[in-house]
Amino acid sequence: MSEKGQKRKISAEAAEVPLLEVLQQTVCQQLEGVPCRVDYDVPATIRTPGPVAAVQQLVGALIDGAVSEAGDEVLELLITACPIGNTLEIEIADNGPPLASRTKRIPWSAASLRAHLYWQDCPQGGVAVTAIIPVAGQAMIAAA
Repeated sequence: MSEKGQKRKISAEAAEVPLLEVLQQTVCQQLEGVPCRVDYDVPATIRTPGPVAAVQQLVGALIDGAVSEAGDEVLELLITACPIGNTLEIEIADNGPPLASRTKRIPWSAASLRAHLYWQDCPQGGVAVTAIIPVAGQAMIAAA
């Protein structure tokens, strides 16, 4: 939030902005009116791994998949991000049904980020989808 308590609108053409801000803005747009609980484990120093619009489209599509699987339950999401080597992993875990009963959908935006997607059942229930996105050097980490 800005100093006046207003959310800053992030330009879709922007790059190198805080990933957490992009995730929060995307989640708010995608889950408006949906009963949900969302937790984040995303360091504030991580920057977007590509154009904001592509990241928003990818995350939005993955959230839509979780919403469609939630049924009548309150949707619970845990969104994490972690740099590993020359990649950034963004994971969205939900409380929906197991992977065996789901259809995996690969959003077209994954290709624009060169992201590889992996789905797995979570031990506590639900499914996690991890997007592994290649990045150039330390571009995704802000200077300390």
